[in-house]
Amino acid sequence: MGLNTPMKIVLAVVIIFLIGIGFYLLDYQKKITTIKQLDQTLTSKKDQLKMDEERVKKLPEEIRKHEKLQGQLDSLIKKQLPKEPKELFVPAFIREIEELVSAEKKFLGDESFKILSLAPGPLTQPGGNEPGGPADNEPKVEALKRFPRQLFNLHLQGKYYTCMHFLHQLALLRLKRLVTISKINLGPAEQVKYGVSPMLNIIIPMEAYLNEEKSDAPPATAPGGAPAPAPAR
Repeated sequence: MGLNTPMKIVLAVVIIFLIGIGFYLLDYQKKITTIKQLDQTLTSKKDQLKMDEERVKKLPEEIRKHEKLQGQLDSLIKKQLPKEPKELFVPAFIREIEELVSAEKKFLGDESFKILSLAPGPLTQPGGNEPGGPADNEPKVEALKRFPRQLFNLHLQGKYYTCMHFLHQLALLRLKRLVTISKINLGPAEQVKYGVSPMLNIIIPMEAYLNEEKSDAPPATAPGGAPAPAPAR
């Protein structure tokens, strides 16, 4: 049975309505959701931009503070790193460690506290890492990176409290040197007895920093290459 004209019009309107509903559900609603997400992102970016602008305004002052602190740190490091000849650095450090251990032994009354071995390792030049060592051995403090650093493997024996007090003295710069310690290995040196403070083997790899003393000018020479005579006093 054929449809008359009014029915055809109604049917066409219904089909167009259904197509419109389908378009809304499949496309328009998706676009609305995307627009909402973009609006949220835009709001977040505006907030971030505002925070960044505030930080930029404060940046010159922060730079001045950083430079001031860096200057204070450099001054402190130079004060705690007395200049000394490279060839005297290792024997001087070993002597100072021995004196500190002896002083701690006497002060704390721990007769067991002693150095079993103290072996110097490689000297690392500024900007370099120890041969075969991990890259994270590089000093974290920028001001320290311009100084050579000497590795020392220190093997001690003593009680736990004495070891902690010794480390505390290093932190207080009793050596008048800057020393960094990345790890400490502790192990029993004898059979543990109940109620008695155990004797420990203490292994401490440490790095000491060298402020190398260098002459500013080469020594004067007389004609022919011989050293010039010292001026009369």
